[in-house]
Amino acid sequence: MAAVQELMLLLQQIRPCVDSLDRRKWSSGTAGLFTVKSAYICLQNKYGMAEIELAKVQALQQLWLNNVPPKVNIFGWRLLLEKLPTREALYRKGIITSNHERCCVFCFKEKEDVQHAFFQL
Repeated sequence: MAAVQELMLLLQQIRPCVDSLDRRKWSSGTAGLFTVKSAYICLQNKYGMAEIELAKVQALQQLWLNNVPPKVNIFGWRLLLEKLPTREALYRKGIITSNHERCCVFCFKEKEDVQHAFFQL
């Protein structure tokens, strides 16, 4: 409902002109033209993307220079960004709902996140 009300407010401000031609304009671009880069920057500004640590950025850059299969690169990329489907990640997304199921299946003591599963176990 909030989105509908916001849309209605935007539409109330528009006054069509009969004697001018219609045109498209990307308001987030400097020249008024759409580019993927301008959309990416717009989304970053809107949602306040978190900064990635310098060490992770360097590791990600080195990751793509290796001569390994793409699936290994993608796994390493997801590991560095902590985007693997660990039990803790699934719990945060609401896929796992029981607090008991967050525990590591090997030690049953700690929550299973990337740090525990790959670096502490």
